[in-house]
Amino acid sequence: MQRRNFLKNSGIAAASFAFTPATRLFAGVADTKVKIGIIGVGLRGQNHLELLLRRKDVEVAAICDISERMLASAKEMIGKTGKKMPEIFTGDVFAWKQMLGKIQLDGVVIATPWEWHKPMIIGSLEAGVKYVGSEVMIGITLEDHWDVVKAAEQHKAQ
Repeated sequence: MQRRNFLKNSGIAAASFAFTPATRLFAGVADTKVKIGIIGVGLRGQNHLELLLRRKDVEVAAICDISERMLASAKEMIGKTGKKMPEIFTGDVFAWKQMLGKIQLDGVVIATPWEWHKPMIIGSLEAGVKYVGSEVMIGITLEDHWDVVKAAEQHKAQ
């Protein structure tokens, strides 16, 4: 197996467990769906969206992006599944803050340019989101990374 495929498959497996409710994993009786929001539904974000849409225990409750073209593509993907259309947030680069302020989410997937990861992660934690995943690194500088770690500890994120 090539390293790239191994890393991709490992990441997909980790993400699926990260967003699986503990009650489903261990008790097998919960009917509750995990409410997920996606910030950034460009090509990488659409990969995450596709994986989340396959799950029966996940509700994609909100999506956010500044690109109408990427939003249209994501909406088409969601429409083909027959699942409920999530609330859409767009209009400016801070639409993600509106999303976090309006909808109570269990988890957020961030697939945006790197410089947005730190403020979006910390903003998600401050909004009460317990599970936050970002595409790659969580900041640009070492200090950014420590700021995210401190915020996660402060807000008791998972």
